[in-house]
Amino acid sequence: MTVATDHAASLTKGMLRDLHRLVEAIDLRAPRPGRPDEARIAREAAELRARAIVLIDYIEGTMAETAAAPS
Repeated sequence: MTVATDHAASLTKGMLRDLHRLVEAIDLRAPRPGRPDEARIAREAAELRARAIVLIDYIEGTMAETAAAPS
């Protein structure tokens, strides 16, 4: 691996870690039914979580393909 490849792999792992933490934080969020914008906030959180999961799946799939590719 080159320095650039190592750096890209490190950035990718950091991004994956951040995305997993985002999903965990959204999952831990407690709804506040009395809050006026709660429905919008919950909807946007669910959409953000779904987008994060798609990105996680894509990145992990790309990493698996890269690891399986012959050098």
